[in-house]
Amino acid sequence: MANVQGGKIGDQYFTALEGPMDPTGVQLMEITRPGVNGVAYKQLGSRGRPSQLRGLALVSSQSAAATLITTYKSLIGTTVTIVHRGQNWTPFLVLDVMLADQPRTSPQSVGGISSAGSDVTGAAVIVETVWTVQY
Repeated sequence: MANVQGGKIGDQYFTALEGPMDPTGVQLMEITRPGVNGVAYKQLGSRGRPSQLRGLALVSSQSAAATLITTYKSLIGTTVTIVHRGQNWTPFLVLDVMLADQPRTSPQSVGGISSAGSDVTGAAVIVETVWTVQY
């Protein structure tokens, strides 16, 4: 991840939070009929499409990782504010949270990301998740 920045989903902080955000915008539906030339579009309204964000958090132990995952899962179905690349995005609905990889122990620094931005000192357990959210 180049130019990695931390972020926040609801009240949960991340050492890194990456992925595209899709804010609200006009949605269209294509209208065609067999045997009829041309195409028409119907305006459906203003909404965003589901977006996927990848979050990386550092915790001090495997048991803390298990607790964090349970906390993340409890946010499914709730409306949250997301802080992403220094900008607040609200309201977003959390549609799903999945583990991207099993929590694993790391040295103090991983791929240029250090535990300096977290409450963890020394080796840390990396919790990497994929969030599906929609405006």
